[in-house]
Amino acid sequence: MIFYRLLFASCAVVLVETGCDDSSKKQNPGALSGNEPAASASPAGSQVESAAAAPRPAEPAADAGNATPKAPEATTTPEAKDTAAVFPDGSRVTKFDVMKRIELLPERVRSMPFTQLYNMILFVMVQERVAYMSAAKEGFEKDSSVSGHVEQIKANVQRQMFIDAAIKDRITPDAIQKQYDQLLKTFKVEKEYGLRHILVKEREEADRIIEELKNGKSFDELQRQHTIEQINRTDANAGFIGYFRSSMLPPDLREHIEKTSVGSFVPVPMFTPENGYSVLFLADKKDSAPAPLNKVEARVKSLLSRRLALYKMAEIQQTHKVVRYAPNGSVLPEKSVDEKLEDIKAKQNPGWKPSADDVKNESEMNNLKDTFVVAKVGDRSIVFAELTAFIKENATLFRGMPPYDVYLYALDEFLNRIVVDIDAGKAGASQWPDVVSKQKEAVSAYLAREHLIRLSEKDITEAQIRASYDKAAERIDKNEMEISLRVIPASSEDKGKQIIAQLKSAQFDKVLAENCTDKQLLEKKGSLGYLTKEDLSRLGLYESVKKAPKATVLPLPMRVNGQWLVVRVEDKRQQQLPPYAEAKEYLKKQLIQENTVNVTTRLAKEFGVVAYGIDGQELDFEHLRDSLGEAAAGK
Repeated sequence: MIFYRLLFASCAVVLVETGCDDSSKKQNPGALSGNEPAASASPAGSQVESAAAAPRPAEPAADAGNATPKAPEATTTPEAKDTAAVFPDGSRVTKFDVMKRIELLPERVRSMPFTQLYNMILFVMVQERVAYMSAAKEGFEKDSSVSGHVEQIKANVQRQMFIDAAIKDRITPDAIQKQYDQLLKTFKVEKEYGLRHILVKEREEADRIIEELKNGKSFDELQRQHTIEQINRTDANAGFIGYFRSSMLPPDLREHIEKTSVGSFVPVPMFTPENGYSVLFLADKKDSAPAPLNKVEARVKSLLSRRLALYKMAEIQQTHKVVRYAPNGSVLPEKSVDEKLEDIKAKQNPGWKPSADDVKNESEMNNLKDTFVVAKVGDRSIVFAELTAFIKENATLFRGMPPYDVYLYALDEFLNRIVVDIDAGKAGASQWPDVVSKQKEAVSAYLAREHLIRLSEKDITEAQIRASYDKAAERIDKNEMEISLRVIPASSEDKGKQIIAQLKSAQFDKVLAENCTDKQLLEKKGSLGYLTKEDLSRLGLYESVKKAPKATVLPLPMRVNGQWLVVRVEDKRQQQLPPYAEAKEYLKKQLIQENTVNVTTRLAKEFGVVAYGIDGQELDFEHLRDSLGEAAAGK
């Protein structure tokens, strides 16, 4: 369902050409992709998905030398005899299917050797199918541990499709044009930096290359010698990764790039967990410009759909005579969709201050009982315990928001779900063929993913986890420091700056309590524990925190995995390995993820799946599995 803050955030990026859409919160250099569950359970799938989440340029490179390598031509209809995999029931995946999936990937991912890419995507598609076949064979959908989640998935699909059906007639070419014109009025010009890179696996190698550049070595020469990326090594613009808007870059990296002259190298490397370390070269600098409508129409249409959905749900709430109550017991005033969006916009302003009523309601939050009535829908009373459960289930939606804002927006979203469910039920939406089909598709994907993880988990032994721990112990560099951090989440960069200003005159614990709604983080007093150089590099924090003294707050908020954080350097010490009991769960999850490739191979052989390479030759699944491991290792 639609959420006001997500709609507001997406407005800022819709007019940027080539893929910097509202998922850009996961496309920032230095973001730690591994903090969130991968879209695919296997390392093969994870590599593809995380590569899709890598920093995307503001527009594609135009030089012919970097054009995507031409793949062997696939037929243009699914009916053609270009089989990629055959399953025991006679169904198949065609080369056309594989090509369609490849086309959805960013250009940089598609530029890898085509045979390697084809094999990777084919393996993921087989994995999805055999994992579901295994789940269906074992009756996994009836497992009590997943049945509740299955019902949630079905409900979410029904709600979304009911609203989509209600607004589809309002999404006209004229409405799309008007939405585009509104966005043009708010478009903010900022600098865009055209970057080339030398991609390497290790930080030490990146540092050595930067030292050679400082000593006068040619970037082109070093790129030809060191980059692990597939490039046209005779191209004068080889390794061009596109244009990055200033706001896409983490503050510490942005500061270095802003000081770099066109035609010079950036003095610090950029880290992305799915790729490695990039030594950057500033090839161009220019002002951003809005993309023409024909380039961004799909995203403008999506934004319009979100806005219309909010309007429709507000209409539905009115028909059900919804009444909301503030924590102090007073009736909350009705606000239009546009007024709510303006409230969010106002709160991004560094000078914004809550009203006296907001402060009072914030203080009342700690006194609410589970039986407190937060809203009424007709004759039904909604109590605080229900709202609390909803917030807990959807914690990521409200991360970084002050408690009273969580109350307001979660209540609105919760009520939207209640009234839409009522109307969808009256309309018989659960029987609509499109709804039934989409529910089946979504449930199948969930069951396949969850079942694969559980099968993989059964293979993991205590001895394997212990061996993984021992290997980690061997890799510990006791000459390296590890740094303890505490953080306060912020809803925006400006909000982070406000919090930093507060910390100049207030205790960290007090400011954390006022701004953080994450109970687990509050219990840990904002602590992330001790992080290694590698950990910090993945977070995009290493360059900033290594220079900061103990017990100091970084002067600027940091963007980590799409979340703005105020960061305090708590302590520094010689690197140590956590006790086995603390590391065990993390190591186990890591082994489970790695083992899904082996489980997929086993299932494919058990079900008698036959796969074919791009050349039409039959593929051995064990050989295919091993080649994927080599791809992940950059060989």
